[in-house]
Amino acid sequence: RGDRIFVSVLQPGGTRALHVLSLGDGRPVAKPLTARSRWTLDFGVWGDRVLVRESPEVLAVHHLRGGAFHRVWRVEAKSQFFSPVLLDGAVFALDGSDVVCFDASQGAERWRSGGEYRGGLAVRGDGVFVLRTDDVGNLHLVRRGGAAGIQRGKVFVGTYRTRGAPRVGEISRISVHTGNAFVLHESELRSESGRGFYASRVLRSPYQIGPSGGIFTY
Repeated sequence: RGDRIFVSVLQPGGTRALHVLSLGDGRPVAKPLTARSRWTLDFGVWGDRVLVRESPEVLAVHHLRGGAFHRVWRVEAKSQFFSPVLLDGAVFALDGSDVVCFDASQGAERWRSGGEYRGGLAVRGDGVFVLRTDDVGNLHLVRRGGAAGIQRGKVFVGTYRTRGAPRVGEISRISVHTGNAFVLHESELRSESGRGFYASRVLRSPYQIGPSGGIFTY
């Protein structure tokens, strides 16, 4: 980011290290930040703030100053953290099946939305986009926003077939653009009456088993 490159490396012994390199010559500009985690660090950078998932249960924000990482705060999950995102003054993540927002400066919890959220999440403007299942197996792309995380709409994505809904933390990719969102997921979906379901399995051929996706308006 800017004139720096951030690289996460798995080291011998199971530790992970976040390296910061100069964009110009590739030289280290800071002492690596290390953590023992069975998951990737899933870091994010905004100015001199660096968000790191130090373990499945811990998120932390560091300031990068004087060639070193200085931890500002850390927070523990009620369950496990997935898909953390640092954007300006806020940190968003899935905590188990909840969507949670923290203040990026102090780590205080701003809001939490409980529910059967799945996969990953994406942020655009003041909106958080995430997949949510209901108790009959329907999947919706939900948008939450504002200081309190109020739901500002949802779009029907599809109904799960035999493979079932994705597990908590299972990766789905959401790419949000002006008025449209693209969703890539691993579980097969089918449409019911086409309501809000504009494109299905656009990345799959009839002879290929793999991810499926769709383009939706919001």
